[in-house]
Amino acid sequence: MKINKLLLLYLIPCLFSCGPVDLDNIEAFVYTFPGLEEVEPLPEVVLTVPAEVKVTTGDITVPVKADELVTDVTDGEIPEENLVVIETFSDISQEISTQEIIESVTEEWIQGVLNGTIIPNNNLTTIADEFKNDPVLSNFLPVLELPKVDGVVPGGRLYFPLDSDGKVDVDEVLRSLALVGPCKETAEKIYLENVGLLEADANSQLAKSKVFYDNLRSGFVALYNQSLAQKDQIISASVNDLKDFLVGFNESVDVLDYSDEVKRGLKIYIISFTIDLSKDIDQWETTFIAAAETARDKRVVAANKDQGTADAAVKESLKVALAALTSSFQEAVNSCHNQGAGG
Repeated sequence: MKINKLLLLYLIPCLFSCGPVDLDNIEAFVYTFPGLEEVEPLPEVVLTVPAEVKVTTGDITVPVKADELVTDVTDGEIPEENLVVIETFSDISQEISTQEIIESVTEEWIQGVLNGTIIPNNNLTTIADEFKNDPVLSNFLPVLELPKVDGVVPGGRLYFPLDSDGKVDVDEVLRSLALVGPCKETAEKIYLENVGLLEADANSQLAKSKVFYDNLRSGFVALYNQSLAQKDQIISASVNDLKDFLVGFNESVDVLDYSDEVKRGLKIYIISFTIDLSKDIDQWETTFIAAAETARDKRVVAANKDQGTADAAVKESLKVALAALTSSFQEAVNSCHNQGAGG
């Protein structure tokens, strides 16, 4: 170890002439490291809220052509052009008798099919399938608008978990520097204290990030649960209107002063509309749930991404700060030979 000659010349006489009190009054040498002793806190990372995910709940509506036809029937005066359309309806499934068709369609049957308590028999499902498969007649069936997430009907799941432990730890190499001598030991102490301050600062910011995005994710799950709770109310409101539409239409057909052939065509239409509507309701409910899940997952994925970006920024700031601190530490160590009381 390098010995400061002036200090040695001062201490040798003192060993013989200085008393205990004099030795106590000798001031300890203070090492100074201007570039190492002060460390700036890490820049505060801004935590962002992901962009809103837009969700539509969907609907089932009556097409204009169907509404016009029903209005004519309800009024009891069917214009010639609609009688031609009704005749086309009547031509479906000629092997099934008019009597069976007319007698099958009642308010109880309509309500039961839509409530799921009645399963249509094969003859009636055949009628509905033939009606549905005709590109012209299908325009008279209910129009299903499926729920969408950001303008897209939901498909597969999107959820990806956050791949982060939410914590940093300084490389152990920085903590295992082999130093000797009081000057170097002092520099090491200051250095490691500052490393600890930077690490604590980084972990504090990561903890804030986790709390912030955990709260967001909890809110997204709450929105999902709220959406599911509203599902039955939203769908029922639309379906009940359509039930009333069909029941009222069927009552008008029963009292219509037209031939059985016209009634046959209108009952075939009611059969097709009711069965198709029941399928639409099932699809709507399934897609409604899928949309709620997709919206939740998109929101969580976006929060995870934003948190990952924020956490990466914190870790990068720590890396840069540690590199600068380590450089200052090396300069401090190199300066020890210029400072008194040992290097």
